[in-house]
Amino acid sequence: MDNRLAIDRGGVTPRWIYENTSRSPELLSNQLNERLAAQFSARFLRQGFEPNTVTALGLLVHLVTAAVVLTLPLDSMLPAAVVVFLGWQLAYTLDCSDGQVARSSGKQSPEGAVIDLLADYLSHTIVLVIVWLKIVTLTGLAGDTVTAAAAALFALSGAGWFAALHNQALAGPGARRAGVLQRLIGDTVFFRVAYQVRHLMDTSLIITALAFAMALDGYALLAVFLIASGLRFTFIVTRFLGLLLLRGGTSISSQADSIG
Repeated sequence: MDNRLAIDRGGVTPRWIYENTSRSPELLSNQLNERLAAQFSARFLRQGFEPNTVTALGLLVHLVTAAVVLTLPLDSMLPAAVVVFLGWQLAYTLDCSDGQVARSSGKQSPEGAVIDLLADYLSHTIVLVIVWLKIVTLTGLAGDTVTAAAAALFALSGAGWFAALHNQALAGPGARRAGVLQRLIGDTVFFRVAYQVRHLMDTSLIITALAFAMALDGYALLAVFLIASGLRFTFIVTRFLGLLLLRGGTSISSQADSIG
């Protein structure tokens, strides 16, 4: 039975979708957003939604969230925090859902992957704009010198978000990379701890932390953002070094195979 017929007969259930198409290796994203996304995906599949339609819905949620936040008083904290928490979590869940729909229906394509990545870039840009506006407003960073320096630091941190996003999209399955690195480095305590630290990169965890910090004050929001950005920069450096090790390990393995 092909996927289309299984979908028409109701054979593709949320449980099946979650167990067979979920890809996030991070704990909160996998247990919360991927499971919730599977509920959406089952309905989208029965309604014949295209993966790109689900991607567009996620981007629309980001735009609506931004519009609602910008209509609130700029110094509002708790209302804005609630709006961004619900909006960002829903949008991220839909971002998980579009991949599930594509894999479940067999409609994966290079074009769809590019559209999804572009939507992610736009979504991250919207998030960064909201965070920056709230930081500037809630901290009173209005002096020319301070604002310029803070904007430069924010832009640099934002670049880390996009680099991590792009790197993650092109790097392939995390478990397979980790397995290769584990063989190269060894199953040490350092490796096991470092591998678990990846959960701090969890998008769901980061947007939740940003939303909660927004309910406190601007400096808490700034601190959470800088910590998240620092983790992403660390992620990029680690990924770069890991890819170098993978390249070297592949060469050594190829030479050994040819000699054997």
